[in-house]
Amino acid sequence: MGASAASFINSILLIDDSNDYCNLLVNYFKSILPDAKAVVYNIDDGCPETDYDWKQYQLVIIDYDLGNGENGLDWIRACAASNDFPAAIMLTGKADQDVIVKAFRYGAQDFLHKNELTKILLFESVQRATKQHREEQVKSDTITLSAHIYNKSRFLKKVEEASKGDVVLVVEVDDYQDMHDEFGIITTDKVCSHIAKVISNLLKTNNYEGVAIRSGDAASAVLLKHRIDSVVAEKFSEELCEALTENPYKEDSRQIDYTVSIGAAVIDIENFDSETVFISADVSCRIARDKEGHSYAVYGDVKQRDKATNSISTQLENVFIKNRINPFFQHIVKVSDRQSLMRKENLYTTRMNLVGKDGKEISADQYMPVLQETNKLNTLDRWVIKFCINRLINEYKQNSIDTALFMTLTSSSYQDKNLLNWFEKLIENTDFPDIGYSLIIEIDVEKFLTFQNKAEKLIEQLREKFGISAALLHVPNHSVLEQCMKHMHFEYTRFSPTFAGNEISNTEMKEIVSTAHKNDSLVIADKLETGASLAVAIDAGVDYVSGYIIQPPQEELESEESFEI
Repeated sequence: MGASAASFINSILLIDDSNDYCNLLVNYFKSILPDAKAVVYNIDDGCPETDYDWKQYQLVIIDYDLGNGENGLDWIRACAASNDFPAAIMLTGKADQDVIVKAFRYGAQDFLHKNELTKILLFESVQRATKQHREEQVKSDTITLSAHIYNKSRFLKKVEEASKGDVVLVVEVDDYQDMHDEFGIITTDKVCSHIAKVISNLLKTNNYEGVAIRSGDAASAVLLKHRIDSVVAEKFSEELCEALTENPYKEDSRQIDYTVSIGAAVIDIENFDSETVFISADVSCRIARDKEGHSYAVYGDVKQRDKATNSISTQLENVFIKNRINPFFQHIVKVSDRQSLMRKENLYTTRMNLVGKDGKEISADQYMPVLQETNKLNTLDRWVIKFCINRLINEYKQNSIDTALFMTLTSSSYQDKNLLNWFEKLIENTDFPDIGYSLIIEIDVEKFLTFQNKAEKLIEQLREKFGISAALLHVPNHSVLEQCMKHMHFEYTRFSPTFAGNEISNTEMKEIVSTAHKNDSLVIADKLETGASLAVAIDAGVDYVSGYIIQPPQEELESEESFEI
């Protein structure tokens, strides 16, 4: 049972004040890892000193309650600072979420409930912890994704400098969320990085002139240069499908199966708009999704565009009237003592998936381009606003006034002259005129800089009339944050340490936090998936954290329970 783990686990340190439980663990390890030696630590020696030789162990298992007022959390926190500290598993006597979250935060890779322990559960935990530990070590030493993968801003400049006949391709992993849920963020990210490397190798091996980037969590983008045509676009897409088939992603002797959809758009006019080119490539990508396996489509005439649009449009028919929308909430957890003016304790990010007539969910990356092409973004925004207000009213009626919801408006709302009056009438029809104090409007950095004047005017009016707050989303660095703050105040600043494949260094995170705090803005670190990323974000001084490590997206609010770390 322990063959794969035994190859690198030679020695295990057990830290528990119960000799009986240590003996149980020793016997379990004799069964599941017969070649590994389990050593019992002498609790009377106290917490290991800073010069303790951790190199001799590949795994440490430590109990939360060590007796005499000592606890495993403090010991992990003190010891994990060592570069040689091994993979760690925390033992707890009960399902205490606060202890579990803190264990991950301080450096543990997994946890086990002592009363439910079995050999199988122990073995699975060891596998998860050691695998996670190795991945965190690799990830901490990596700043860039891979060779030949450019950041998005450089890529956009390349597209702006492109010529008629050049080709833009979007390569997207199919069923990304399902893969994420099954294999976790680390493995899923490795699959996406693997795809990016295959693309780069294909460009180099077959002598294409072009560049490639990771353009999102699930997508890569490619620019083929020097007056290519649709025939060559098809040729490259076919070669990429073959290359991905011939080079599957393998991890720990298992193969992770996946497929991609490739959309290509040929720049067919001299004066083109780069955003339009991307939309065209995305339309082609949606056409490719209707095919099985690795597949592609090249953007052609209006009929092809309409085919893709009509396919999803048909599924979305009456979606708002019939409320075929699945909302979900991502919890945002407070980790600092800083207070917002709102003084709300339970913060949630609100997101929506639409449901087609066939009952299948349609994610934002699929429905947003269609809603944009069919002029229904305003309808989406107003539905989201009404939904958030109604959900907050339900919370108020249950005497839960500490909940606040973050909601994102599309660029269409910043150009909607009637939105303010509509919002005012909506509030007037409720019995809660102060409900706006529980709403935070999010705006993406790029959208704010694009629609700056209109966005600033709308948000300031909503803030002044209804007490609504604002959050700046996807902040890439402190310089951009400073630039935005000069134009408008944001109560919240949100960034992800690994947004769109671009990692933010620890130093830059601290600069973002410092800049935000100087401007009286609270900082939220998003998309935290591992204990290491959580610890780094907290060390940078953020005020809130959010991500799968804290809590996966939920269908319902849980405001009756206040999470703390």
